Amino acid sequence: MLAAGAVPLLLLLLAMVLQLGRPTLVTAAMDPSPALPPVEMNPSVMVVGSFDWGDRCTDMVRRAAEAGGSVVNFVPTHYWRGGGSGRDSRDKGEPVQDFCYMDSSRSCVAFDSAALETFRAGMARCFTAAVQAGLGVSVVPHLDDGAGRSGAWRNGLLFSPVRQYGAFSYTQVLLDPLADALAEAIADNPPAGDAGEPRQPVSVWFALQGEMSATVLRYPHEYTQLVAEMRAKLLAALWERGVSAEQVDEQRVATKVGLSFNYNKFLSWSDTDPHLEDTGGDAQDIGDNAEPPGSDQSPSPTAPAAGVDVAALTQLFQEVDFVGVSAYAPLKPDFQPQDLDVSATTFFQEMRDTVGLDLAALLRRRGWGNDPTGGYNNDTEMAVEFHYSEFGVGGGANGGGHRAARNPTAAAAAPYWGISGVYRSFTDPFSSSEMRQWRRSFYSRALDWLAAGATVRLSDPGTTTEVARLPVRHCFLWS
Repeated sequence: MLAAGAVPLLLLLLAMVLQLGRPTLVTAAMDPSPALPPVEMNPSVMVVGSFDWGDRCTDMVRRAAEAGGSVVNFVPTHYWRGGGSGRDSRDKGEPVQDFCYMDSSRSCVAFDSAALETFRAGMARCFTAAVQAGLGVSVVPHLDDGAGRSGAWRNGLLFSPVRQYGAFSYTQVLLDPLADALAEAIADNPPAGDAGEPRQPVSVWFALQGEMSATVLRYPHEYTQLVAEMRAKLLAALWERGVSAEQVDEQRVATKVGLSFNYNKFLSWSDTDPHLEDTGGDAQDIGDNAEPPGSDQSPSPTAPAAGVDVAALTQLFQEVDFVGVSAYAPLKPDFQPQDLDVSATTFFQEMRDTVGLDLAALLRRRGWGNDPTGGYNNDTEMAVEFHYSEFGVGGGANGGGHRAARNPTAAAAAPYWGISGVYRSFTDPFSSSEMRQWRRSFYSRALDWLAAGATVRLSDPGTTTEVARLPVRHCFLWS
């Protein structure tokens, strides 16, 4: 999703909470007798280039901490360059030739060992700022198109996470430095209270990738290995930094490794609109009374399961600690709070119907939502969790980031589009009173859904019979 050019959303949400008499946490008020406790809406910190690896990142963490949540979600982003389109395995060109990072001139520069160390050290500073502020840390790495081609979407990119492309592999340029940086931040976290008091473990959610579905579906064996390897790498680095065996064991319990997908089109790479069926690529064409495209949650015909090893994929999902999705399914402008589970239900339906894996059933067997107390909180262990890794509404009209949605219907139908670049009043999609009021209503309804436990309604395959309501554990604002 592109960043929306508007008043910072965290400040807007905080103002809404205060106006409504709710706690000074980005969480809606709790119903007198809810089935599940409320879920926070926590901020994200975008780290998109070397200019973000230092003070800019720590400043964003400071502002996130001031918003009052308990977790901050980091989205460190590198870039790929390649000779082919990367659309599918039949493409004769190589989808990925090497990886690069964006420098201050907005050029994509090939990695070398020095650049990797600068990235690692910068992320360690960033993670340290979060840990010292008492925040849990979520990490959702991204790859973007380093060639700047319009419509080149990470979700359909086919690459092995462990194969070297050029000088380095994806694991070497993103996952290894991030694990080392996390270990440094955790090891340097001073004990709370009196000297000699034991260091407290830091809650960590480490996704192996974000909104990159095709790579996981095509390389499940490699990702299964990485689940164990990244956890072991983080813990070994703590031990090497002098953290006691007992504290390393406590951190193991607090460290979760998982995967994050788009909510649909797992093997798709669209030139127009990556999230929806073809609408001409422009949300402006959606009329005020039209149904949002894709609102029937029908499986995408562009995501064939050919080449997917379902048995290996099943084993992968048996190993992860959480599964996240980018939650941008289209909505009606007057949606009800519970309608916000549509991204989750679309994800599970498409995983079942186009990939051939009933992931919802698998996660339920692994204990998703199960807790003897009937609920959960930040201290309760769950066997597996489900996250909304990205959430929000950007107010854009298309993928270029240069056209604003002119009405709530267009914004709701494509919540993932935003406005690119620095804030300017004349590009603000929420400059009109109608759009500002609707945005406030959007987040008010989102907070109501989160207050009720952010439940996902699951039905029997092929029926509308509801069989369970299970919780979204975390919701991260694309801010």
